[in-house]
Amino acid sequence: MAANELELQHFFSVLSVKVPVLFKLKCGPTCHPINVAAYCAFITNNLGLATAQLIAQAFCLFCSIRLGNQDNVYLVAIADEY
Repeated sequence: MAANELELQHFFSVLSVKVPVLFKLKCGPTCHPINVAAYCAFITNNLGLATAQLIAQAFCLFCSIRLGNQDNVYLVAIADEY
């Protein structure tokens, strides 16, 4: 590494970070599904519902006074362990 490259590196310490994260937890499939297709359909349906609800909640977050100036939000949709 050249000496002039070292001058371009800056190091910052981060004291605090506020990151909005929205979680939507849905119940998982039954322990005894009829077949694999029903099992997968249940998970897919619940994850789709969770995603739609998270998007609606994200719109509300961007309209709030406290977090309205955020550029990003992390959305996490969970159907039991999936």
